[in-house]
Amino acid sequence: MTKNDSLTLTNRLREALRNGCAYITWLELHEWYNMDRITSVVRQDLAERWEDAQAEYANFAQPQLKLAATSGPLLTIERGNDGFFLFGANRVKDFAANEAVVWPAAVE
Repeated sequence: MTKNDSLTLTNRLREALRNGCAYITWLELHEWYNMDRITSVVRQDLAERWEDAQAEYANFAQPQLKLAATSGPLLTIERGNDGFFLFGANRVKDFAANEAVVWPAAVE
């Protein structure tokens, strides 16, 4: 993985912490790790990077950034052939309880 690719991946994980979720395409993952599928090595690397990103946010004084540091373990939701979404497990619970939106809305 190149330094630029590593920074891009780290920024994507930070995006998931800040915004609640982020998206990675399979093509990006393939280019970054030079692998055709998600192996245990890739999963372990993602988990370690996620923990590092959470630790980084835990040092901020702003409450909204500290909240991001308590996002819990990394979750992924695969989206067919396109890629997958990244979530923090605790953030998913927050969204489900507080910001649930039924989609598509009922059409009359």
